[in-house]
Amino acid sequence: MSTWQLRVGAVQMRSTSDLSANLARCGELTAQAASEGAQLVVLPECFSFLGQREGDKLAIAEPFDAAGPAGPVMSTLRDLAAKHGVWIVGGGTPELVPGDQKRAYNTALAIAPSGELVARYRKIHLFDVDIPGGAVLRESDSTAPGDELVVIDVAGAPVGVSICYDVRFPELYRQLVKDMGRRGAARPRGVHRAYRRRALAHPPARPRGSRIKRGSSRLRSGAATTKSARATATR
Repeated sequence: MSTWQLRVGAVQMRSTSDLSANLARCGELTAQAASEGAQLVVLPECFSFLGQREGDKLAIAEPFDAAGPAGPVMSTLRDLAAKHGVWIVGGGTPELVPGDQKRAYNTALAIAPSGELVARYRKIHLFDVDIPGGAVLRESDSTAPGDELVVIDVAGAPVGVSICYDVRFPELYRQLVKDMGRRGAARPRGVHRAYRRRALAHPPARPRGSRIKRGSSRLRSGAATTKSARATATR
């Protein structure tokens, strides 16, 4: 029988099309979470950019090749992780797809307290919705799907990484737990105001005992909520 505890800072923010302002806000909220004892800080999906149209994000997409030069998003996350000595999961940000001019990956970046990029998860399940009489959104028009599961070791705890709509596919989480040893999950999400109310009127089925915390669409400047996650596992 073993027990682990991990203090996690969950950042909520209202991203805009201003990349610099978004990254500055990430810095402020990461600092707040770290000051409250967070060991892992999770930024939301679309933390770096949220445009008027799905394709707008292509303009700020970066290559996340550890061997190449770092762009503003990667540089910011590395600097914040090293400065505050925390793990950061950068919830979802556009990553360039080699040879594809119309799509980017929706990628979560896992940065160690040393500032090193240790993993990247490309969102597998893309959100296409056509609400009768309401919003239409096709993430797949401008986003390429990933095809690999990711588990990172945070302070001795295996943590699986996923993004938003992935939660509707329980087999992904079964595989993370059964085949990859996950004991925790980082699942950043972002929800557009246009379809929040109707799309969330039909919440996904979820494993018994789990809870989904819904944020407010009225959030203006952002917040960092820090709590301790505990788990006991039998080996």
